[in-house]
Amino acid sequence: MSIRSFTVFMLLTLFAAASFADKIKVISTTDAPCSLSYSQGMQFSDLVFVAGQIPRQVNSPPDPPEPCPPANLPATTDVTDVTGSITDQTMQVMENIKDILAAAKLDFCDVVMATVYLATLDDFGAFNTAYKKYFDSCGKEAPANPVLPARASVGGVQIPGNPLFKIEISVIAVKQKGK
Repeated sequence: MSIRSFTVFMLLTLFAAASFADKIKVISTTDAPCSLSYSQGMQFSDLVFVAGQIPRQVNSPPDPPEPCPPANLPATTDVTDVTGSITDQTMQVMENIKDILAAAKLDFCDVVMATVYLATLDDFGAFNTAYKKYFDSCGKEAPANPVLPARASVGGVQIPGNPLFKIEISVIAVKQKGK
């Protein structure tokens, strides 16, 4: 590639990045655990991406609320690792996701894709039972058959944060008109 072609390529790349920058919004809440290395969620246009959530519970959100990730490292948020059954861990992860979605004025009915990481696929049945309850109100025209998002599930994964963690879930949601 010539210097001229490279310069044009770089200018076009910078222009594209600048045009996207005004469409990106950080989604943050003190009701869900903060990470020091990534955002809880990001909105790009009508898509909301919720970062992988682990079974960590916020005991008492900071008062006054701090930005997430907090500017003063290390994080001052008081959290507890939920290391019980896969059902308990799934419910905590889903509560964290619910809080982040709420910060974007969304709920589980707006979720179109979920990616699930399980330490072992032996936990899939119990996980699935707990997970599905969070979508019960979706698809009001057929409440017996809630609308569930597309999903990928991966087993045999070491979940970060605590060797007793059994699950991590990330989701993508779509912001409907009027929300």
